[in-house]
Amino acid sequence: MSKGKVASLIQQAKKGAALAASDTEKWESWLSFYSRFHRYSFQNLMLIMLQSPDATRVAGYRTWQSLGRQVRKGEQGLSILAPCFYKKKTDDEKEQVAYYRSVAVFDISQTDGDDLPEIADESLIQATEVPEKLAALKEIAEAEGYTVTEQVTDTAYHPGVRGWADHTTKAIVLDETGSTGMRMKTLIHELAHMRLHSDGNTEHEARELEAESVAYVVSNLLGVETEGYSFAYLAFWSHQDEDKLEQFFKTSMSRIQETAEQMVAEVEMALCRTKIEHSITVLSY
Repeated sequence: MSKGKVASLIQQAKKGAALAASDTEKWESWLSFYSRFHRYSFQNLMLIMLQSPDATRVAGYRTWQSLGRQVRKGEQGLSILAPCFYKKKTDDEKEQVAYYRSVAVFDISQTDGDDLPEIADESLIQATEVPEKLAALKEIAEAEGYTVTEQVTDTAYHPGVRGWADHTTKAIVLDETGSTGMRMKTLIHELAHMRLHSDGNTEHEARELEAESVAYVVSNLLGVETEGYSFAYLAFWSHQDEDKLEQFFKTSMSRIQETAEQMVAEVEMALCRTKIEHSITVLSY
């Protein structure tokens, strides 16, 4: 594969990042897309989205064959970048050098064949009720030394407030009048601040955008309604040039992805512990 093809793909990903970081609707579309493909690299996620925004599951030609499915004749593959390595001799030593090559993957909609089994790591999350997920998130906060209480927060003095956190006293307050999903989203938002912004070095606009984005992604991955999210703070960067937008996007998305992945894994572990404890209780009778 020519260097020109690889350079073109990298440039596409760069332009896509700048575009996503300049518009609130495109930012939300990116977060939603990421929730479907959160195990891929940032660069390849962007390339898949630019080429097939409706994609749901992608794999290489041989992988689909091994799963009992065949790519239909005439289907155009989606180009992504695969890292490769070679040994380069420098003086008396051999140095491992990385480079990229373009490879093709195909969405499941481009294939025919056997039905695929349900994704195993989604079964527990999707089958669990929202209150149990909220309880798991509270457990995460409490493990960090925080107290989580619920009370009326939307008052004449603080209209529209759904919760807050005092990271000095390690106290999180959720609006008890809100839906379980809303309380869950608020708690994820405050947990994201706790994980990402304890040093206070990040700009206020970046802090709020990152926390709200983590809340969106985690809610999505946990199967909770994500309508009504707002990423208004994105407008703070929308006037920047393409290079700065791309750098901002990559830096923030890396932080958002890492925090969201960790939080979802912790929720899964908490739900598993609850399930095991419940099974032991049942067996003891």
